[in-house]
Amino acid sequence: MRKMKLAHIQFAAPAREIDRNRKTAERLIRQSAEQGAQLVCLPELFTTAHDFDFIRAQGEVQEKAPGATQGDAQDAQGVPPRDKTQRATQDDLQGGAQGKDKSSEEKSSDVLSSHSEIIDWLGELALSLKIYLAAGTLPEKEGGRFYNTAFFFNDQGKMLGKYRKMHLFPPMGEDTFFTPGQDCPVFDTPLARVGICICYDLRFPSQFADLAARGAEIILLPARFPHPRMDHWQILLRARAIENYLFVAGCNCIGTFNQQLFCGHSCIISPWGETLAEAGEREGVVMAEIDLDMVEESRAFFQRRSG
Repeated sequence: MRKMKLAHIQFAAPAREIDRNRKTAERLIRQSAEQGAQLVCLPELFTTAHDFDFIRAQGEVQEKAPGATQGDAQDAQGVPPRDKTQRATQDDLQGGAQGKDKSSEEKSSDVLSSHSEIIDWLGELALSLKIYLAAGTLPEKEGGRFYNTAFFFNDQGKMLGKYRKMHLFPPMGEDTFFTPGQDCPVFDTPLARVGICICYDLRFPSQFADLAARGAEIILLPARFPHPRMDHWQILLRARAIENYLFVAGCNCIGTFNQQLFCGHSCIISPWGETLAEAGEREGVVMAEIDLDMVEESRAFFQRRSG
């Protein structure tokens, strides 16, 4: 049997509270690792919330001070600068087989000033705890455009890749601020073949079907899914798991932003539509041991009878 432990980190992410949100995230990530988690997922925009003015301001600080050091830019945003040796070490880790030189595409893409350091921190956490880490999403800027981006790290601290949210949520103004992504990768890891979708993507079944067709066994869904549509959240997560014969794991946030209340209830759904673990509306870790053989078993069962 191919078994692994998957954990979701559920917490409130107050706007303009990057340090506080980082401390909460790290505490809960460490707690999940202590409980044996091998793959950990964080919520959508877990450092900034949907505070577009703040995100834009960070980008402007970065652009106005091109000669500033990374530490200077971070300090300007109230995030403590890192030790330069630590940053260099993580750069080497992320370079991997590509060496220290980044591609021109990677050079042109930059996570916003304070978040560049957060990328290093996330990679170091994954390495030190020997976990795979789906780092929710962070705002990313490239070519003057902003993206809502999920980053994925392996247990050696290397960034395996990223997914930019394709379906942007109009009621929260995402479609007027972020640019949609164009590709949805599948990450082939020793644990499982992992796909990532983000929040509003949940309402677009073709994206999940495409990931399943390309071999995904688990689809992680970092989210900021609000009340009063908690029943939609639960139903759609189960539907995406059932129709694609795979695990779907939704990692939601709690708390409020602009009087919008987020519903929590992070949960892990089996290919048979069973809820293996579900949080309430409080901060914490939700974790389940999943048997990946269930993916092939469910697909074989239905394919044999539909052929």
